[in-house]
Amino acid sequence: MWAKEIWNTIKFKILQMLDYLSNTFDIKKEYIVITFVLIVIFLVLMIILKVYRKYKIKKVIRKCKSKQDLKIKRYDSEITKINKQLNYSKDIIRKAEIKGYITVNNAWRKRFNELNELANTLQANLEYEIKKHLEKSKFHRYTSLHFRCMLLGNQAYDDYKVSKKQQKDLLKAINQLEKKNKKVKNKELQEYKKLAKLLGEASQKLYEEMVELQTNTAKLRDKIRDECGKRGREWYEKNINHRK
Repeated sequence: MWAKEIWNTIKFKILQMLDYLSNTFDIKKEYIVITFVLIVIFLVLMIILKVYRKYKIKKVIRKCKSKQDLKIKRYDSEITKINKQLNYSKDIIRKAEIKGYITVNNAWRKRFNELNELANTLQANLEYEIKKHLEKSKFHRYTSLHFRCMLLGNQAYDDYKVSKKQQKDLLKAINQLEKKNKKVKNKELQEYKKLAKLLGEASQKLYEEMVELQTNTAKLRDKIRDECGKRGREWYEKNINHRK
């Protein structure tokens, strides 16, 4: 009996909240429910993606044979900072989506630029360290940087796919609202379209960064072949054959 009473109380509160939002913002209850369902679905997808990404990265690191390379803590701490900055940028977008509107938001762009600057600083520091060592040490440093570039490249590709899917799903939802609910306020549709546009810009930026990272990784692979002697050439042939 007490469970039924609690359920009735929760149900009453939800209906009361829907009435309040409907009266306050002059929006039909059906649209409020649709928006709430979209938000819940998005949050569930983000949680699943976060759990899957942690599992995937741990799995890759467990299979990696360069255990000694992973013990360079000062470089690992820099990569951790990059991941934190990236997650912070995603949080900004999620909060805007939950509110149901997007305005001109320079905060996300600023954080993204900071992330790029941090990544460039890490690469510059590694290259400076590399120049101070001989061929053997250079091989170790180059392969260390190549390994991290591969991890970041995989993460960038996963983020790009997620952003494209989010944009596609949002555009699909907007089209359905326009077709099935012709009385939807133009202001609401414009806010959803602004969100879709921002997601498109973020996807394009991620794609450009991903392509640039892949290009630099290929150049680094060539440097290992050309500057690290016999050991570098053997490493290069092994990686090329593995990719085939």
